[in-house]
Amino acid sequence: MPHHCLPAALLAASLLAAGCAGTPARQAAAPALEAAPADSGRIVVYRRCGALGLSAIRPELAVNAAERGPVAPSTYRVLLVEPGTHRLVVRGSPVAPVSVDVAAGQTAYVEAFVSTGIDLREGGLRLASAEQAERALPLLHRVPPDGAMP
Repeated sequence: MPHHCLPAALLAASLLAAGCAGTPARQAAAPALEAAPADSGRIVVYRRCGALGLSAIRPELAVNAAERGPVAPSTYRVLLVEPGTHRLVVRGSPVAPVSVDVAAGQTAYVEAFVSTGIDLREGGLRLASAEQAERALPLLHRVPPDGAMP
């Protein structure tokens, strides 16, 4: 590699590593989630660690137009909701909101993401399966109900 390319290569490598700097060591199993009350549903919103140092981008999550706080990388939050359909959106995102149907005692999973495209500020949400979430959650920090970031 020519000497003039070395600084650029080092910078690129550090940016890729910076996105996951706060990720905890892998746990043996997914963290146990408390059971949802029999009369409530549960929505778990998570965001995996992103590449390219996107950790500074923390889009705001809203559920049924109520602010729920930022969606930081390497975190997840558990939302207890009434059974029915709920509209989740990342504020300022051109990505369409996600509608989530949950029944009493049921858990639905939603993954938040930040675009790595031209506009790095774009974020969005997508429905996730229980299997996808179970693979992701052991690597993430839980955001407490008061919304204080870990």
